Amino acid sequence: MKKSILSIAIFLTANFLIAQNDAVLGKWKGEWSNEIGHHYKFILKLYEDDFGDISGAFTWKLLQSPRMYEQRKLGLTAIEYVIGDYDPRTRILTLKGVRQSDPYNIISVDIYYLKLSQSGNRLQGLTQNHGNWKGVFYGIRKGY
Repeated sequence: MKKSILSIAIFLTANFLIAQNDAVLGKWKGEWSNEIGHHYKFILKLYEDDFGDISGAFTWKLLQSPRMYEQRKLGLTAIEYVIGDYDPRTRILTLKGVRQSDPYNIISVDIYYLKLSQSGNRLQGLTQNHGNWKGVFYGIRKGY
């Protein structure tokens, strides 16, 4: 009997931990900018692995840059791979870039501190942006 109760408790706890990420999983689109004039458009795909961990990838498109040498790179894309955690109590999603596929050298990995809206359709917040936390992030669920 004790073994059955323990098994059920472990099963329910594991399912709760996995289900708590559902609010942020899926496809997002939006924009990111910083105070010096970089502006990107993105598509973000977040999924959950078999252990309940959040992983995903941004596809970034450079729209604007203050740097003269990057003007020829406008419109180019790169991919940033991320891992993250979601806290359903605070509705905070933290993502950390872990690697990139960037043949044109238009991005760098970042750290994201994002708040999920009450409706569950918007993510917005700040990014580390090389240490100053002045990267501005705004995303909506793809399809809205």
